Amino acid sequence: MKKTKILAALAATMAVGATCAFAANPFADVPADSWAYKSVVTLANSGILQGVDGTHFQGNRNITRYEAAEITAKAMAHADRANAQQRAVINKLANEFAGELNNLGVRVANLEDQVGTVKFSGSFQVDYKHKADSKQGDAVVAAGTKGDASYSYTAKLKATAKVSKNVKANIGFKYKGQFDDVHEANSAYAHVNVANVQAKVADQVSVLAGRHDLTLGQGYIYDDVVDGVEAQVAADKVSVQGGYAKLKADASYKVGYVQAQAAVCDYATVGAYFANVVGVKKQPDAQKNMSVQVYGASVQAKVADQVKALVSYEKYKVYDTEKNQTTSKPASWYGKVTYGKADFATPKSWDVWVDYLNADKFDFVNGGTWRGGDLTSNVKSWGIGVDYTFAKNAKLQFKQSFASKVKKEANDTVKTKLGEQTKAQLVLVF
Repeated sequence: MKKTKILAALAATMAVGATCAFAANPFADVPADSWAYKSVVTLANSGILQGVDGTHFQGNRNITRYEAAEITAKAMAHADRANAQQRAVINKLANEFAGELNNLGVRVANLEDQVGTVKFSGSFQVDYKHKADSKQGDAVVAAGTKGDASYSYTAKLKATAKVSKNVKANIGFKYKGQFDDVHEANSAYAHVNVANVQAKVADQVSVLAGRHDLTLGQGYIYDDVVDGVEAQVAADKVSVQGGYAKLKADASYKVGYVQAQAAVCDYATVGAYFANVVGVKKQPDAQKNMSVQVYGASVQAKVADQVKALVSYEKYKVYDTEKNQTTSKPASWYGKVTYGKADFATPKSWDVWVDYLNADKFDFVNGGTWRGGDLTSNVKSWGIGVDYTFAKNAKLQFKQSFASKVKKEANDTVKTKLGEQTKAQLVLVF
C-alpha cells in the first residue's frame, strides 16, 4: 500500500484546525509547492504522522498494514475534532485495519459510540406456512379458519445514528409481501416501523420518544409497533420500562404500561408487567367505551447444561365503562423447553424445543405467537420445533403444532377438530 494512498484519505478528512500555513515543515522531502504539503504538515503537527527517520516523509514508499493501522489509530485519537464526513472516513479505515488495530490494543467496537456514526442493521425472512382445515363433523368451520398454504417474505432495515454523546436517532423500514402460491403475489406493503429519538438522561436512565416496538411480557397479548414515549431504567440485574403510547395495530386504543425484569440468580430471571388499555371498540350493534387491564408474569430458567425453560401467564380484564361492569377476563398459559442454542453468530449451532399454549377465548390479541388462525385463542395446543444456524447470520427454523383442541366448545354435541399448523422459515440478519 502506498503511503500517499492512506494519506489522501486522512488528508481529506483530518483538517483539525491547526494553522498549518504557518507551522514548521518537519519533512525535508515535502516541498512547499507539493499538493500534499498542507495536509502532511497538519497531520504531522497533530501527531498523526511521524515520518520515517524524523526528517523524511517518503510518501511514495510502500507501507505495511501495521504501519497503516498505526496512522489510523492516531487519527482515531483525534476523531473528536473531526466533522461527520471526516469521522466516516476514519471509521472506514478503522474497519479496514480492524485486526491490526486490535493487536495495537485499539477497540474498533468503540467507533459505534462516536458521535456521527451511523449503524445499519436489518433482516430478511422467508416464511412458508400451512394451516390444515378445522372441521366440525364433515363440515369446514366458519370463515377465518379454513386451511391454506402460502409463502411470504419480510425485509427490515434500521439505521441508528449517534447525534450527540447521549442522543441516538433510529429509523427503520419494513416491507412485507405475501403469495397465494410460489408464483403469484397476493399482497405487499411497506411502512416505517421505527422512527424515534433515544436520549440518556442519567447514568442508567434513558427516554425514548416516537415509533418503536412494544412487547408486553412474552408478547402473547401485544407484540407490535406503537407511537409514544417510554422511560427505561437498566441496572446490573434489573430493568424497568414504562410509557404511554397509541397502538399502531389499532389506533383507537392507547396504552399506559410498566414492566420489569430481574435476574434473581445466575440461572433464573423473572418478569412482570401491567398495562391499561383504553379506547373505543366498535361492536356490531353500537360503539362501546372499553377499558382493558392487561397483566402478566414469567419465569425463565436454565435447568441443565443445555436446557432452558420458560413459563408465562398473561391475562386481561375487559371493562365496559358505560355499564360499569367487567365483560370478560380471559387468561393464557404458555410454556417452552429448549435444548441447545441456535446462535446467529455461531455456524452449525442448533436447538430443539417443545411448547404448550393454553389460552382462553381472546378478542384483543395482536401478539407474537407463531400459531395462526383458530390456534391462537380458546385452544390447547402443543408444538415442536428445530432451529439450525447453517452459516453465520443465517438460520433455518421449523415449527409444527400437534394435539391441538378447542378449550371450550360452544356446542358440546358436535366436536371441533382443529387443523394443525406447519411453519418453515429462512432468516438472514446483518
